[in-house]
Order: sequence, then C-alpha cells, then structure tokens
Amino acid sequence: MEKNYLQNHLGELEEDYLQKHRDRAEELSVLNRASKIITSTSDIQRVFESFIEELGKLVDVSWAAITLVIDSDLYFLALYSKIDSPWQVGERILIKDTGAEWVVKHKTAMVESDLSQESKFVTGKRYLKQGIRAIAYLPLIANEGPIGNLTVASCKPNAYSQRHIAVLEQLASPIAVHIKQSQVYAEVREKVSLDEVTRLPTRHDLEEAIAKEIRRHSCYGGAFSLIILDVESFKALNGRDRNLLDNDLLREIGSVIESMIRRADQVFHYRKNEFAILLPNTSPDAANKVSERLRNQITSAMTARDIQITASLGLASWPSNALVANELIDAANASLHQTEGKLSAPRKPVQTE
Repeated sequence: MEKNYLQNHLGELEEDYLQKHRDRAEELSVLNRASKIITSTSDIQRVFESFIEELGKLVDVSWAAITLVIDSDLYFLALYSKIDSPWQVGERILIKDTGAEWVVKHKTAMVESDLSQESKFVTGKRYLKQGIRAIAYLPLIANEGPIGNLTVASCKPNAYSQRHIAVLEQLASPIAVHIKQSQVYAEVREKVSLDEVTRLPTRHDLEEAIAKEIRRHSCYGGAFSLIILDVESFKALNGRDRNLLDNDLLREIGSVIESMIRRADQVFHYRKNEFAILLPNTSPDAANKVSERLRNQITSAMTARDIQITASLGLASWPSNALVANELIDAANASLHQTEGKLSAPRKPVQTE
C-alpha cells in the first residue's frame, strides 16, 4: 500500500512538473511571437491590437493601453478594448495621482487586484464604471529612462498574479525600445506638446494649423479668419511684472475662450498675454461678431471675480488679408496694434489674383 502511495505521489509530481514545463513553453512561445509583433510595423495601433490578442493566450485582457508621458500629461498612443473605453487614442489626461505616475516614478509594476474593494488612484472610479475590476500598470523604460506606461485591465477581480506580471514585464521592455527607436515618442512630443501654463497649443502649432487651413480652403474654397487677442490686467500692471498676467488668470481666460468657440475652431496661447483663435470657414464679418462675443464674455468672467482687464483684438482673414501663414499672423498683429479695446481690420488688405 505504501508502495502504491509513493507511486501515485511520484506520478502527481511528474505531472505537475510536466504541466509547469508545458506552461513555460507556452509562455516562451507567446513571448517570442509577441516580441516579433511589436517590431513588425510602425503602425502602433495595429501592432498593439495584434500584440494584445497574442498576450490574451496567457492573461485575461478586457482593456489595455500604451500611454506616453508628455509634459505633465498622459497621451494615449494605442488602445485595445473589448468594453467601452474610458479614453480614446490621442486623448490626454493629467498624469498626477494616476497609476502611470506611480510606476514611472518608482520604475516598477503596480497591480490593483479589485477596484471595487480599493482604488489608489484618481482614475479608479472611471475604470470601475466601465466594468474593470483588476488592473496592472507597467512602466515603459527606454535607455534614457521611463517614457510611458503599459496598462492591462480585466473585468475579473484578481486577474493578475506575480507570474502574469513577470510575463508583462518581459514584454514592456521591447515595447519601450521599439517606441523610442521608431521615433514615435519624439513625433508625439512634437505634435502634442502644450504650453505649460495654459495647457493650450503654442505658436508653432498655430503656424502649422494655418498652413493646413490654407491647403484645405485652397482646394474647397471659402475663407477662414484669425483673431489675436491681447489682454492686460490692472492687477498685473500694478505688480512687479507688467508684461505677464498671473498664470491662473491666463488659464482662466484660455478656458473662457475655449468655452465660447465651435468644435471646429482652435485656440492657441500665442505669446505672453496673447491668444490666437483660428476660425475655419469664417468670413471677416462673422469673425468680427465672434471677437465681440469673446471680449464681452471675458470681461463678464473677470468682472465676476472683481478683476479689471483691457482687451485688444486684431483680425485678419484668408485670402483677403494674406495668402501664407506668417503673413496672416502679421496682418492680425498689425490690426491688433492699431487699436486698444476695439477690433479693426488691416488697413491695406492683400489682394488675391
């Protein structure tokens, strides 16, 4: 009887060993295929979807994302989702108090086993609302240091063991290297870098946006307009720095402008106290009306806070006032400097042929 017990016990140990061997072989096979997928093309979104499909053979994945650290934000570079996604590709959120911030800072993985029981980060409620219960955050570390985060989530609680994390860590490294080597990170940083104070696009972005509108309107006709808005606060005038409003005030003015314009319009922090508003498919007369509404709304918002400001607005339109981006900006600035608190068009419009 003792002999049979030993034989059975040895058989169980052998089967356990063989199963672990088979599991490890499967892991290595998935790791090999997933690593090859990562470097197969520069189309990050397509690569990521294929990568997660392969990874799903080892771990449960309901939602996953690659996010990059851009200034103080997280930029969603690629997504995989079987559920309604909390965010979309190209979207940005503040990195502060997120799991991504934690793993980038500590350069190690973090797992939240059940968000319905405990959530350490500000994004927890948003994930839970979409049905996510377990989530794993892994830093993406290239040679220069952390560049972003790989997030994998499941609608099942306790979905990720230490073994799963070990597999994910092995895959996070080639993802980070591929992103850096493919120049995706540099391109995204250049594309979406925002002004640190207002969180708005900058003058460089404005010039690119104008050039894009020129190409589009040249093909399909019509006009578009540019408004330059210069604001000054009596508080700032009486302070130590007469050239720059308080950062909080600039952010609030930027928010007021964003709330007033159409989805197709764009607002930029042009320089110092100046904002630029690009209005596609907008005639000079229509742009004039937009400018007056902006001035009134900004004045009302500041008056409510007992802050007195002056506002100067300059307007230029394509093609009546200029034909190329830098000339359109110059025309709007010329209009701006001809007035204080009033809107005027350039005195000598550029005529088209």
